[in-house]
Amino acid sequence: MTDSVLWLRVGDTSEYEQYGSDLSAVADVLLEAGIDPWMMAQVQHGFVAPGFHGANYVSLFWGDSDLQHQLDLSPIEFRDLRIHMTQTPYRSTKR
Repeated sequence: MTDSVLWLRVGDTSEYEQYGSDLSAVADVLLEAGIDPWMMAQVQHGFVAPGFHGANYVSLFWGDSDLQHQLDLSPIEFRDLRIHMTQTPYRSTKR
């Protein structure tokens, strides 16, 4: 996956954005959108969370530079994303 990058779209009203391989940057965006890391459930090509389900789910996957899906996040990467979301300074200021 040397040429793969993370692609994120938060719900069906936003645009896809590229994040390289930076899960902590993705975590920051998700926290700013009000997504609770412990209320996320992984689905094909992303995850669902309160307020983001059905066609409005959060797309998050590895893809090429042309936004072509290559691979979903592994369970370990999804766990690491949650860890980033709970350890980021943004999270600690929300308490």
